[in-house]
Amino acid sequence: MLADLNGFDPQPHDLLDIVTYADMTTSPSDDPISAAERVSEILSRYRKDHSVHDALSQSAPTLLAAVDDRRAALGRSAHVGQRPALGTVLDADRA
Repeated sequence: MLADLNGFDPQPHDLLDIVTYADMTTSPSDDPISAAERVSEILSRYRKDHSVHDALSQSAPTLLAAVDDRRAALGRSAHVGQRPALGTVLDADRA
C-alpha cells in the first residue's frame, strides 16, 4: 500500500490542516465537537488492539496541533459550536 501512496504528490501542509480541522471538529452526527472529544469518540469505537486505535493514539498529538494551528490562523478562540465559513478557513492561509 505504501508504494501505491508514493504515486501521489504530497499535498500542501495548510490544505492538510484544513481537512484535519474539519474532520477533528465535527462529530459523526455533523455537530461541532472539540478535537479532544473527537479523538475520544473515535477511540471509543475501536478495541485497543485495533490498528485504528493504535494509529490514532500515536497521531493524536499531531492532529490536535494541526487543529490548534488552524484556529490560530483563523484568529479565533477554541469554542465548540462556532464554525467559520469555508471561505474564512481558506482565506486564513492567504493572510
